[in-house]
Amino acid sequence: MKFAPEIIDLLGSYPEHQFRTGQILSHVTLAMSLSDQQKAAARKQVQRALEYLINDAKVVERHGGRTKSASYSWRRGLGHQVRINAGLLGRDLRQYARGHAS
Repeated sequence: MKFAPEIIDLLGSYPEHQFRTGQILSHVTLAMSLSDQQKAAARKQVQRALEYLINDAKVVERHGGRTKSASYSWRRGLGHQVRINAGLLGRDLRQYARGHAS
């Protein structure tokens, strides 16, 4: 599974959020501009990884509304197995190094 670690990282970091396939695809490809052939290949790899995670009971798939689009989220109760985002995004982590220098 090529993109399984990236998908686990994304969904596990935000267990309450539901992600659409396009959002997951954008995350795993680092939002790079890809050719149509590369996009199709990446979409297929993401779908395979999601199917594996759904079958392994790690991810929940929800179909919604009239659009028939699916959204994916981390299964509740598995939060202890994944390190949840601690809210340090955007902070300057160098501030914690002060005072520890010898």
